[in-house]
Amino acid sequence: MNKDIFYLLLPIHILALILLSISNFNLLLFFIGWFTIGCIGLEIGLHRYFSHKSFKLTKFLENVLATISIFAAQGGPLWWSSSHSHHHKFTDTDKDIHSPVQGKFFSFIGWYFKSNNVKIKKSILLKNQYLKYIHKNHIKIYWTTIIPCTLFLPEITLNLFLLPAIISFWGVNLVNLLCHYDFFGYRNYNTNDNSRNINWLSFLTWGLALHNNHHRNPNCYNFRNKSKEIDISGFIIKKIFLRYMEN
Repeated sequence: MNKDIFYLLLPIHILALILLSISNFNLLLFFIGWFTIGCIGLEIGLHRYFSHKSFKLTKFLENVLATISIFAAQGGPLWWSSSHSHHHKFTDTDKDIHSPVQGKFFSFIGWYFKSNNVKIKKSILLKNQYLKYIHKNHIKIYWTTIIPCTLFLPEITLNLFLLPAIISFWGVNLVNLLCHYDFFGYRNYNTNDNSRNINWLSFLTWGLALHNNHHRNPNCYNFRNKSKEIDISGFIIKKIFLRYMEN
């Protein structure tokens, strides 16, 4: 069972409902938070960098991404990347940790409540001690930031942290379900799994839902293969991260 469902994901949903009753929704703050947490922290950081190493960064920027990724409230980067690697290794088989092959509810949310045999890549721990620190302390870091902010700036907490993390969480769950279920989307490639592209969902998940493209070439930072496809994360990596590294 994933302990983050009880220490992070469930509490932030409850806290967000409470704050919605006493604070205002701020679209600008929400978008800043959603872009920072959902795009930079989750999709670029946890997924394309830590899980697939699809581009290179300095250790400083690696640590920055790791820190931002904490506020997606989906676990530390080492656990997330190890789980995602496990998913790619056993995609749409009985060993996949979140495939509709094992049931639609299971792939959407049920897998959080079931134990799995995902093992942290210990070799990664030895390369960057800061990642090891975050792996052990991401829950403490999250709440020592969120609790004081909630007490003094509840509107900031709600719009900049909680709602972006919640939207990002359900976006990833939708991809786990819909992008591995043959009722929706389309396929550019005949991969050995059920992965599919859903362009409208890709817009809401910063490119993640171009899933068939991704499973065809997992280590490519750009998921966009056709002109109609939308991959905001790939565009940002190309225009900002790669350009920075070149300079």
